[in-house]
Amino acid sequence: ITDTARIDLWLGPDFSSDKIRQLRQINPNILILTSINAVEEWNLPDDYYLKDINGKKVEIWPNFYRLNLTKPYVAEYQALSAAKRIIDSGLLVDGIFFDNVFTTQSWLNQDIYGNPFPIDADENGQPDPPWELDAKWKQGIFAELKLFRELMPHAIINGHAMNINERGIAET
Repeated sequence: ITDTARIDLWLGPDFSSDKIRQLRQINPNILILTSINAVEEWNLPDDYYLKDINGKKVEIWPNFYRLNLTKPYVAEYQALSAAKRIIDSGLLVDGIFFDNVFTTQSWLNQDIYGNPFPIDADENGQPDPPWELDAKWKQGIFAELKLFRELMPHAIINGHAMNINERGIAET
């Protein structure tokens, strides 16, 4: 525990409440952030996932599928899930680490196996124009972050794939 307490910032550890309390006794300045993947989740209804023109979900990692953040209810679900992680910690963590905060998605053109993946986020059977997909996607990812910030105004937010200089990111 003393070696663990020497590290001032923990992103996504699986510490018990008792361990967090012990760490804070040893290092009162320690920061502990829980973690969530901003764009992936498992075991959700089928309509939460990004699909191709044939209605197939895109597999990113084995058995992991990309969410469809162009749908407002999916972004809301992710924000609520992030806030719940902090609440479930007994409010002992200082914030959250958002993994994979991609503000565009048109670059995703194949699945994990290299198969072509023409994105059809609006599920009309046609590939989405890249500029339209990216605009709707960015709106969704920002909605996720904004709602999380409203729910947890004092939480520290850190993230992967966040460009702090991108307009809108720092304001979140």
